[in-house]
Amino acid sequence: MTHWVNSALTRVLVLTALVAGPAPAMAQEDDAHRDAWQRVADVAAALGAVPGAHVADLGAGGGYFTHRLLARTGPQGRVYAVDISRSAVARLRAVLDRQGTRNADVILGRPDDPRLPFGSLDGALIVNAYHEMTEYPAMLEAIREALRPGGRLVILDNPPGDTAASRDAQTERHQIHLGLVAAEVRDAGFELLRSDPDFVADSADGHRHREWLLAARRPLHDPPVHRLPGAPAGPEGLFACPFPASRTALAERLSPPDSAETQVGGGRIKVCYSRPGMRGRTIMGGVVSFGAPWATGANEATVIRTERALSLGDVRLEPGWYSLYAVPQSDAWTVVVNRLAARNSAPIDEWVRSHDVGRITAPVETVDQPLERLTLRFEPQDAAAVLIIEWERTRVRIPVTARN
Repeated sequence: MTHWVNSALTRVLVLTALVAGPAPAMAQEDDAHRDAWQRVADVAAALGAVPGAHVADLGAGGGYFTHRLLARTGPQGRVYAVDISRSAVARLRAVLDRQGTRNADVILGRPDDPRLPFGSLDGALIVNAYHEMTEYPAMLEAIREALRPGGRLVILDNPPGDTAASRDAQTERHQIHLGLVAAEVRDAGFELLRSDPDFVADSADGHRHREWLLAARRPLHDPPVHRLPGAPAGPEGLFACPFPASRTALAERLSPPDSAETQVGGGRIKVCYSRPGMRGRTIMGGVVSFGAPWATGANEATVIRTERALSLGDVRLEPGWYSLYAVPQSDAWTVVVNRLAARNSAPIDEWVRSHDVGRITAPVETVDQPLERLTLRFEPQDAAAVLIIEWERTRVRIPVTARN
């Protein structure tokens, strides 16, 4: 498989119009006709693409559905347009940049990974691209982990002329049977919601359009199975820290990696971070600027994992991985929990902040003796705990409590 881009004439016409600039009347008519036979409004409804929703368009190609999802989710929503074709990604990114679109992310995916943020999407849409996904078990697992509990997966694809043909034979003809996909989606841990074998049936203007629709969702009480990219298989991989370098390279870092963990309400909680040192520098108000977002560590993002529902301060967390960053002031810190656990060392920009889960205000304590290296640690307290962040002469405390 080289790409997911749908090669149908309609998608080529849309792409040509987007790249060339304002669409001529004929192209606008083609778009209006496709909007009708593609049943865009019904697709969006099945996906849950309402104002403010975060949704993904997988196999985005020229962006036909990306633009329509942007219109339906509005300025407070976000659309992730994913394709594994570098040229398609570059063209769509250029179009969105020219339009000044700020709430869309164009992602170069992999055949086995759409590279979507963990646990933050309300819906994922695949139109005429699922049959191209040869790594479908890994792809479905990644999509499920990117959805919130209850998040929707909607797939549209072409029915085969020969339903008895093998999967390979069907996909060679750019077709796939609805029942086959339904079984694969169910095996990947989704709950099936809707199966419509005749969702699209249009033969106007000499073109014959046939597509089925399958809608499913991530279970509302989906167990916490996701792990960060590169983590080993098995139960321990669920808590593996995201330090991708070799042990030798990690040992040579000026800011060595470290972790801390404890039990809260019978569930394991772990934080992974890197420990920069003072090295004769002024830290608070110097290396760490007051009033600006700070990664609360060095190198990869500082991340936290919980295997049960809990509250970090007043922020309610479901099981899974999250990242942390802080906005320090001289008298208090704002500690922010973010859904993008796999953002590595990405800057804390508008896109990252759009995935914030919540904020905790923690007063600053002044300690007598300066602490050379940043330290994150847990202090157990009966059935709860306190996450302590300290460096130089500054210490903040964040209560951690279990939730039923």
